[in-house]
Amino acid sequence: MWLALSIAVLAAEPAPLPPEAAAAWAELDDVQRLRAKFEQVQHRSILSTPLVSTGILAFARPGQVRWEVSAPVRSVFVLDGTRLATALPDLGHTESVDLGSNPEAARLVQGLMVWLGGDLAGVQRDYDVTWRAGPPAVVALTPRDAAVRSVLAGLELTIEGTPARIRHVKLLEPGGDRVEIALTAIEIDPVLPAGTFALP
Repeated sequence: MWLALSIAVLAAEPAPLPPEAAAAWAELDDVQRLRAKFEQVQHRSILSTPLVSTGILAFARPGQVRWEVSAPVRSVFVLDGTRLATALPDLGHTESVDLGSNPEAARLVQGLMVWLGGDLAGVQRDYDVTWRAGPPAVVALTPRDAAVRSVLAGLELTIEGTPARIRHVKLLEPGGDRVEIALTAIEIDPVLPAGTFALP
């Protein structure tokens, strides 16, 4: 019995990453704050053409995110710990969510934080990781939790530069749709204005 349990535990342990992969994640983990421009392209079966949106991303540890879309329709997504809020300023609409009481929203947020947070131990705990050396390097992440896979089939991260920076993110959805995000004008540890993460 103990032998069987030992084998099961060993099987569950993540395979060690190549040294260059561990070094890249360490550099990502060093980032305390980030600001960048983004272009997001949604490829969905219900759309005749991909939907392109642009805006600004701001991030601060341990768990604050502001995702502000400037075009084609203005919207704001703010995460502050376990509180999530969205707003459509032109329509005067706001909505708040407590992630502690909304597991599905929490799983979606996990897919966002996994590539912003740079937490290698957490990534290896929650995802099967495949590293393809570059440059640029490409990391494929597959959620181990079936509940997470029900909303997020996987992620692909493109990492390049010295120090390492995530330049492109591909979010794969279970039905075959995907969302691709390109980051540009990346600023590391900028001074962010007061109120950046205030819930709308």
